[in-house]
Amino acid sequence: MNILVLGTGKVGHQIFTELNRSGHTAIGVDANIANTISSFSIIYHRDIEKFFHTKLDLIKQQDLIINALPGNISYEVLQLFIPLGIDIVDISFMEEDPRELDLLAQTYNTRVIYDCGIAPGLCNIILGHHLNKDKILEYNCIVGGVPKNPVGPYYHKTLFSIKDLISEYTRPARCKVHGKLVALDPFDKTPPLDWPEIGTMEIFASDGLRSLLDLDIPQMIEMTARHKGHLGAMKFIKDAGFLDEKNIDTTTQILSEKWHMGYGEEDLLRMDILIKPFKGSAISYRIYDEYRNGVTAMARTTAYSCIAIAQAFYKARNKNYGVVSPEAFIMDINTSANTFQNIIKYLTDKGIRVEKR
Repeated sequence: MNILVLGTGKVGHQIFTELNRSGHTAIGVDANIANTISSFSIIYHRDIEKFFHTKLDLIKQQDLIINALPGNISYEVLQLFIPLGIDIVDISFMEEDPRELDLLAQTYNTRVIYDCGIAPGLCNIILGHHLNKDKILEYNCIVGGVPKNPVGPYYHKTLFSIKDLISEYTRPARCKVHGKLVALDPFDKTPPLDWPEIGTMEIFASDGLRSLLDLDIPQMIEMTARHKGHLGAMKFIKDAGFLDEKNIDTTTQILSEKWHMGYGEEDLLRMDILIKPFKGSAISYRIYDEYRNGVTAMARTTAYSCIAIAQAFYKARNKNYGVVSPEAFIMDINTSANTFQNIIKYLTDKGIRVEKR
């Protein structure tokens, strides 16, 4: 396939690299010149809209577009690219609901699948797979990508968009309790969690369920895990007003420097999923990965989940145009029955541990 990767930061670059390594022809575009110097196939362009208009002939030659740009611009990016009629896979964490672009996608015979990272993304695929089999009573997801050697005062580093990450502390965390939608404060106190791989972790409710909230499941929550001490630092920042709209740009710039994960800094990612059907035994999954060969676990799990879903989406018999979530795709009657197994196999072949318990 010819594939255009929009955004070649650490996750986008891993997607770009792996696609080319596996026989696809991928080109990338990024506004940060430092993200383009590793390959002649990555185009430096500071303005995505100008890139669109000046490179339109090149874009039209693509079979698939993967959007790995920050969430705060991704809705407008989808609006720009959907009229081309090229399949789009989106891994951004945009605040808007991409399904609002469904009519636009149908009009231009375009298929779009969004939230295709690890969480949201792979967790949606897992839940959707089990919804094909059972009526589900409860869904819980705890996920954390964290440095192996945390340093205060923040005890955290990341490779994701800082602006998107900050939203975890400013957005109310939507969940479901007894069938009703409830919004929790991320700073509400919750018991700590012990991860044998790294120690005691703080967990807090986060707003990652998104499209899953539309499912008929009475109990649902997503929680994020961080090193002990991180939440206290973030609460201090919030209480001091540094996460207010008037200060957020300055705070983002400062945290981008403090939380930057440099080359060679090791991390790990763990995601625990619990699914309880109305009848029968509970099902649990543990996804685990660590830094290896110069690539972080956060980049590996996000990039490989994206590629696995993208390949399945492109090959699917389902040619219904429009915008779909990962769970809607895996639950579609026209999606091949072995799609789920193929996605999991792709991840395990890459060395990511996926355990069903």
